[in-house]
Amino acid sequence: MSKQEYNYIAINEEVVDATPPKDAGKQKAWQSVLSMVKAVVGAGSFALPWGVSQAGLIGGGVGLVLLGLLCYYTIRILIDTKNSPNIDWKGKKYVTYADLAEAVLGKVWAAIVLLAIIITSMGACAAYLVFNGQMLNTLVPSVSIRLWAIILGIPLAGLSLIKSLKYLAFTSIIGDCALVLGFTTVFVIGFQHGFEPISDLKLMRYYTYPQFFGAAAFLFCVHMLMIPLEQSLEKPQQFNSALGVNFVIVTVLNFFFAVFGYMFYGAATQPLILSNLGTGVLVTVTEIALVFDLFFTFLIVLVPAKDVIETTLESSFLNIEEPAYPKKGMLPWERFVDNSWTVEIRRASIRITMVLLIIAAGCSVNQFTDLTNLVSGISLTLLAFILPPLMYIKTTLLQPPITNYKVIMVCVHTTIMVVGGFAAVVTTWSAVVAIIADF
Repeated sequence: MSKQEYNYIAINEEVVDATPPKDAGKQKAWQSVLSMVKAVVGAGSFALPWGVSQAGLIGGGVGLVLLGLLCYYTIRILIDTKNSPNIDWKGKKYVTYADLAEAVLGKVWAAIVLLAIIITSMGACAAYLVFNGQMLNTLVPSVSIRLWAIILGIPLAGLSLIKSLKYLAFTSIIGDCALVLGFTTVFVIGFQHGFEPISDLKLMRYYTYPQFFGAAAFLFCVHMLMIPLEQSLEKPQQFNSALGVNFVIVTVLNFFFAVFGYMFYGAATQPLILSNLGTGVLVTVTEIALVFDLFFTFLIVLVPAKDVIETTLESSFLNIEEPAYPKKGMLPWERFVDNSWTVEIRRASIRITMVLLIIAAGCSVNQFTDLTNLVSGISLTLLAFILPPLMYIKTTLLQPPITNYKVIMVCVHTTIMVVGGFAAVVTTWSAVVAIIADF
C-alpha cells in the first residue's frame, strides 16, 4: 500500500470530501490481483515449511487450504459490511478499517483497530530485522543476530525521517525479483537434496499446531489492506472476483512451497527454510537479495504505525493546529500548520523512538517465527477472524426481517469469532513461551 492510502487510517470523521489517494479508482482488476498477491506472498512464506513441520504434512496442507478459504470469506464480509446500505457514511467516499469499526461498533473499537494496526506494523518491522539478522548471521557467524538487528536498525532510524516514499519506488521491482529468486533457490536446491522418506514425516501434530497457525496467519491475514485496495479499483464491483483469483493463486503457491519444503528436509526443517540450503554462490546471492528487499520494506511497513501515532499526537505533542478555514479538497494531513522547525524535531523524535523500540524487540527475540506468531496472535486474528464476523452480524444478519437462514448464519459467524479468539490466545501463548525459551 502507498503512503497516501495508509494516511487514510487516521482521517478525522469530519473530513468527508477529502481528495482521495492518488491511485484511488484507477486500478484495473488484474492490477488489484497483483497487489493482493504481493501482499500475501512475501518473507513469511519462507517460514511456511517449518510451519507445516509443526502441524504435520496433512495437518499443515489442509490447514493452509482452510485458512485461505476462511480469509477469503472474512475479507468478503468485511467489504460487504463496508458497502452495507445500513451504514450512513455521510458522503465520505474513502474510508479505512478504523472508520468502519467506529461506524459499526463505536469509537472504542476504532481505537482498538488502530492499536492493532500499530502492533502489526511495528511487529512486522521487528520480524524483518530478525529475518535479516538470521540471514546475515549465516554469512558472518561472528556477528550475532542481535548485533545485526542493531547495525541494521541505526540507518533505518535515519531513513525513517524521509518525507516521501517515492524515493524507494525502485526497490519494489528489486524486491519482487529477490522473492522469486528465493523461491527458485529453495526448489532448485531442494530437488537436488531430494525428498525425505514419507515414513519419517509426521502427518499430524497437535501440540505445536499453534505455531503453524501463527506462521500461516502472518501471510494470509491481510484484511487491513483490503479496504484501500477495494477503493483503488476502477470498478469496485470486480473486487470479489479479483479477490477469488488472488486467493487461488496464493493458496496454491504457498501450499506447494510449504509442503514441498517440509518434504525436502522433514524434521530438520528450520524456522527459515533458507537456513537448510547450506552454502554456495546461489544461496549467498539469494540471502543478500532478500536482506536488501526487507531492509527497504521495513520503511514501507512502518508507515501505518507512524501515521497513526503522529496523527494521534498532532494536537498535543506536536502542537500542530488546524487552520480555521481549510481549503476545499485539502488532504487531511495538509490541513495542519506545521512550519516550525520544532515540529520537525518532535516528529523526528517520534519516528526514531519507534525504530528504537523495534530494535529492542528484535534484540529480544532470536527467531523470525516467534515474532510473526506473536503478531498473528495479538492483532491479526482480531482484524481477520473476530471483527469482520462481528460487524457483519450487526449490520446484516441482525437486521429485520430475521429469518431462519440469518439465525443459522449468526451461529456460523459466532463460531468463527470463537475459533478466532481461541486461536489468538493459544498462538500468543505459544509465541510467548517460545520467546522466553529462546531468550
